[in-house]
Amino acid sequence: MAVKKIVLHAGAGQLCGLIRAAEFRHRHSEHRGNGARPVFEGNSRAKVDIHGAVDAFSPVDITGEVNVLSAALYTDLALNFRNMELSIFNPYSGKFAGYNITKGKLTTELHYKVEGRKLDAQHHITVDQLEFGDKTASKDAVSLPIKLAVALLKDRHGVINLDIPVSGTLDDPTFRLGPIIWKVFVNILEKAVYRTVCLARRLFGGGPDCSSSIFGRERRTWILPPQTRFEQWSRR
Repeated sequence: MAVKKIVLHAGAGQLCGLIRAAEFRHRHSEHRGNGARPVFEGNSRAKVDIHGAVDAFSPVDITGEVNVLSAALYTDLALNFRNMELSIFNPYSGKFAGYNITKGKLTTELHYKVEGRKLDAQHHITVDQLEFGDKTASKDAVSLPIKLAVALLKDRHGVINLDIPVSGTLDDPTFRLGPIIWKVFVNILEKAVYRTVCLARRLFGGGPDCSSSIFGRERRTWILPPQTRFEQWSRR
């Protein structure tokens, strides 16, 4: 059987996810596009060209090729989300960061290539003007000064740029893309705070021994130099 083209027009969908009981669900405003040459044969590849928006003001496009019968055998897709309101991710932020988001925009350039069940994923993430609001009572929140860490990652314009590559095999039952990306992101935050704490120690004395890790085995504990200008600034 062969289908020449599939066309989507004025459709709607949802962004949704479920990570350890943090449910996220958000509605797309509109999407349109087509899949050209989706011939249903074992090695066939369909071209994908989908464009839409989240909440009408955040453009989304998905382009590339995919094996329609088995995406695990071959997928080569680029997914771009622009100018998304970060507050829609509060179910995740409140649970894992420990704070709700009150302000900020997200732009992503994602590329996923799967060939022979091996994944190569590239994530370029831009976060603009991120601001946290109320602290939550989440027991799953990361144990580090999240507001300080985010402030250290921002450039002088209030923008954070991150590149997160991930690779692995789909045959590994423990391989989960979402938790890996989150772990890499947390490591970036930890390094930002760790380097700043070590700098403060060199400037003012006291604090952790920077010749070794300041993290405990079971729970990371952040100790800032006592009675210093750095400590006063970090608590703001």
